[in-house]
Amino acid sequence: MYAVEVIADSSGEWCGNGLKFPTIDQAQEHAVDLFHRWTLVRDWRVVERIARGWEPAVFKVEVARKSA
Repeated sequence: MYAVEVIADSSGEWCGNGLKFPTIDQAQEHAVDLFHRWTLVRDWRVVERIARGWEPAVFKVEVARKSA
């Protein structure tokens, strides 16, 4: 499982929102999407999470883009 963490303030602390993704590619897509939508994101990373006794909810991000 993979999670996205961002630095979104001057503290330099990595923060995540609890969303987990089954593949690194899906997590990276979500990270890039956050980076483009949130104006305060200074940096982002994808980290691997190991489940401990239970599996967290898994989200699949479907990005709909408006055609020009």
